Amino acid sequence: MSQTNGCNGHSKDSVLEFSWKVGLLNCKTKYLTAESFGKLNITGTALKKKQVWTLEHDRNSDDKANEGDIYLRSPQTEDTYVSSDKYGNVKLTEKGDDCKFRVEYGGDKYSGLWAFRNVNYGTLLGTAPKDEVTCFQKGKPAEMEYWTVQLSIHPQVNIRNINRKRYAHLCNDELQCTEVIPWGAEALIILEFHKGKYALKTSDDRYLNCDGTLSTDCTDDSAETKFTLEIRSGKDAGLAFKDCEQRYLTSIGSTATMKARNMTVTKDELFSIEDSHPQVLFISEAGKMASIKQGVDISANQTEESETETFQTEYLPELNKWAIRTCKATYWAVVNPGSGIQANSKEIKDTSLFDIEWQGDGTVGIKAHNGKYVSHKSTGAMAATADALEEKERYKVKITNRPQLILRCQHGFVGPKSSTSSELVCNKASATILFLEGSNDGTYAMKDSKGKYWSISEDSHISPDGDTPTPFTIEFLKQTIVTIKGPNGRYLKGEQNGNFRVVAEEVGPDTYWEF
Repeated sequence: MSQTNGCNGHSKDSVLEFSWKVGLLNCKTKYLTAESFGKLNITGTALKKKQVWTLEHDRNSDDKANEGDIYLRSPQTEDTYVSSDKYGNVKLTEKGDDCKFRVEYGGDKYSGLWAFRNVNYGTLLGTAPKDEVTCFQKGKPAEMEYWTVQLSIHPQVNIRNINRKRYAHLCNDELQCTEVIPWGAEALIILEFHKGKYALKTSDDRYLNCDGTLSTDCTDDSAETKFTLEIRSGKDAGLAFKDCEQRYLTSIGSTATMKARNMTVTKDELFSIEDSHPQVLFISEAGKMASIKQGVDISANQTEESETETFQTEYLPELNKWAIRTCKATYWAVVNPGSGIQANSKEIKDTSLFDIEWQGDGTVGIKAHNGKYVSHKSTGAMAATADALEEKERYKVKITNRPQLILRCQHGFVGPKSSTSSELVCNKASATILFLEGSNDGTYAMKDSKGKYWSISEDSHISPDGDTPTPFTIEFLKQTIVTIKGPNGRYLKGEQNGNFRVVAEEVGPDTYWEF
């Protein structure tokens, strides 16, 4: 089996690689909303669960003329889609010919907007009186048939060029698509939504310009930093980014520098947007880091942090297991005799599957496929030989590729309650960047852009008003899901009303944070 970074949180081996979660806003800035019993309206004022649609590429659209064909899957159920009949009535039904739409892109004053034309009838999905949905108009789309498409994803992503099969990262004051594995914070890109367009923000808080340079500002007047999205279906499915002069981002030259150049879309202009895996250090009780500095053998014998001490942890949802990848694109595996741990496999095998068991104090036990825990000898050599967790089987974990942190839960993003209150809430519509400071003792401190640390009030709310760090522990449960535990032993809990407090005694959906 093989595994790479997931597209929108999904495995690239899955049909869901060709899916995107989106919100659709009409000209009145209201969201398309799925109600009960297959009904739809356009009344949503925020991007919540009922407003998040799955845009599925038509994988059979190999014809160039049909490469914009898509299906819109309902937020309510996994097997119903937006459909239209010949009379223009719109409802949710099982997937069929009436559910296929072709995307058309607006120009001039409608630049950046999408129209959805039913393939069977040639009619356009649009807004009817009383915020109802219709699909009746033919001909050229007008204001009532255009939609703003907003990606409903965690905005901190990796971007991969489809043709080069390489990831973008910050290098020499450019975004270059040259990495086989998106390594380190330099490969994290924040997609900022600006009135229907997107800006690409680097790990050092700069924005990509259409000419490939980077700038510190992205204002309403900064047209050169904003791109509209287009999709392509078929075997080369992906996203294209179009600039204000109708040119598409591509990667150019031996450095694969990202800049806008061509006015047509080929594989060179297509990208995938993928969730980022946690990259971590494993630190033994002796304070030594696991490393491949000495070769393929994994040994906990290093005191200085570098790429050879950093490992990418990849969650395999179909197996509920983890694989651990090195900077050289090899995986940890148990080898016989002796059950030693080596980074000797280019693919994930049974011997490369591990359970990562959190101990509640920032440490983990790593259990191999043979049922034994990974321990280490006095030389640092690591092997899966222990039946129980003792000191030598516990490793502190330090996340290295998230110096900037964006937290999102089922209710929204974490951010300040208001312009006059620094108290944090968890139901904000837009993202706020936090800053993460990791320690080798397995704890973390969080702070805001002004350098103020998170502190816990008497009623367990969080506010960034501290002058000294408050230690939290972070445990990642899946590829992009973590829980956060405070020094009081309780987990951070998010509530629908925005309450963001360290009060939960048990782990559950209200304590899950996408990061």
